[in-house]
Amino acid sequence: MINWKVRLLRPDSHKRVSGIPGVIQCYFEEALSSWQLTLVSPHNWDDKYEVLAERIKLSIMTGDSYEEEMLGYLSPKVCVQCWSVAEKSDTLLRAYSYIDIDETGRNRSSPKAEGVLVRSTPRKLIKALYDGVKPAELKERCYIGAVRYLTHKKITDVIGDAITKDRLVFTRPFNRARLQLLKRKEFRHENEARLIVVGNSNDHDERLLRVDFDPNDVFDEVIFDPRLALAERRERKAKAKGLGYEGEIGEWNLYTTPFLQVIVK
Repeated sequence: MINWKVRLLRPDSHKRVSGIPGVIQCYFEEALSSWQLTLVSPHNWDDKYEVLAERIKLSIMTGDSYEEEMLGYLSPKVCVQCWSVAEKSDTLLRAYSYIDIDETGRNRSSPKAEGVLVRSTPRKLIKALYDGVKPAELKERCYIGAVRYLTHKKITDVIGDAITKDRLVFTRPFNRARLQLLKRKEFRHENEARLIVVGNSNDHDERLLRVDFDPNDVFDEVIFDPRLALAERRERKAKAKGLGYEGEIGEWNLYTTPFLQVIVK
């Protein structure tokens, strides 16, 4: 067992999590239309450290020279969906979504890129993943966990120590999932939790994994982009209801113009 401190969220936890990929309107509508959760390969992301598991080289000293062995090819591939345990975050909203308000006060040019805050719990997410993932042998390779943010040196030390003890450590699904929960400190503002499915072989190279689920069983609340005008948020609400969403739709008055009444006696 690897002794690093990576938190695997308890599947029975009622702690709220909010979707990072789910803050994009087009993905939210796709989930409602298809009744599918989408997990993606880390190869699709900008951060190349997300595929570090596939780029591990072991150097073994023999006499006065080193023998080198690539271990990355042994590591099974993963598909991931990212969530956040942050309650609400303007930083994440702006990082993962975009709107362009025109002269009429509406977001006409980029409606698919605007934000949606989707809330759920680890228990609901892991149950949906376990129930819907195919083929059936992947059910025992489903995980949900909280990301741990470390320095570059600490990450390399953790990986190096683990491989020194067992060169095949990351071929095991549980350890492979835990490796995917290590991330550099520069990203700690995301406060991520991740759904992870570990492939059943190192040649499992799916870039997308779609899992059937019922949004009304998994999504606790939906909040549309607070930068939108009230009329537009009402339109988004009507569309979500039209696509079959029956859950709670909340409000986030982050950008509502305030009025301060001061009573002087």
